[in-house]
Amino acid sequence: MAANPHRSNQGFTIIELVIVVVVIGILAVTAGPVFFGREGFDENFFQARLHSVLRLQQQRAMQNTTQCFGVRIEADRFGAVDDCAAVAIPNPLPSTGSGISTSEAASANVTIASSAVIVPYTLAFNALGCPIEAPGKCEDAVNHEFTITGVSSLKVCVGRQGYIDVGACP
Repeated sequence: MAANPHRSNQGFTIIELVIVVVVIGILAVTAGPVFFGREGFDENFFQARLHSVLRLQQQRAMQNTTQCFGVRIEADRFGAVDDCAAVAIPNPLPSTGSGISTSEAASANVTIASSAVIVPYTLAFNALGCPIEAPGKCEDAVNHEFTITGVSSLKVCVGRQGYIDVGACP
């Protein structure tokens, strides 16, 4: 078979290529910092980890009613504790994900505050999963709203009935 003599090689023109390069450049300049910048990363990391550690310790307290489980909150970090009388976060942490390590806290410019009690303190949970400062009924507890402040401010709420959620307390 003979090749079609009317068929020519088609490709992109130089104008089309320049337009594509310009569009990619504009996207890189405007969207790049959103995806690759660290602004707000530390606060989001602390918020997610605090939410996770609080839920873990709450579940442990509901499963094992003979031991006190809580979360020790300090001004720049927090950690899970298996003794509610603990006055310090274990260093190093017993496991990855059980709090914020000293090195993670040092590299982040984040502070933690509570609406209920002056930091530092230990928030414990009873067998019903309610936050307590001393053993008692859930109705005796108050909402604990943690504010994580860095470039922006994020919140984690531990409701008086034990509901833990990201965001401000209702």
